[in-house]
Amino acid sequence: MWRELSLLLYTDIVCSNRRTELIRDLLGERMYAMSERRNAAYPRVKPALTGLYKDAKDRTRHVENMRRLALEVNCTVQMISPIYERTLARLKQGATVQDFLPILVAKGVKRALKDVEQPH
Repeated sequence: MWRELSLLLYTDIVCSNRRTELIRDLLGERMYAMSERRNAAYPRVKPALTGLYKDAKDRTRHVENMRRLALEVNCTVQMISPIYERTLARLKQGATVQDFLPILVAKGVKRALKDVEQPH
């Protein structure tokens, strides 16, 4: 079910009404509302973020951080990676020291997931 959900949420689907119906069928109303709040808080960006990783070693470090984070928050890596990469891209723009980015990005992802679960 989560694989189907991640495909629905993170791919471009032409018919948004059909997407809405499928998500509601898979998750139910409560989870659908949470996904809509998350989408409003973190608008979609194109998945091919150029220049996000400086080399293969940097990418491996961030992928490993995504895996640890997914285990910690009990989600799949596919669900976390779009939020993680958007947060990484945003923080990387103004970062002069990049050694602490994985820690700061993980904190931002946890905060984003917490905000989605607890409406204001």
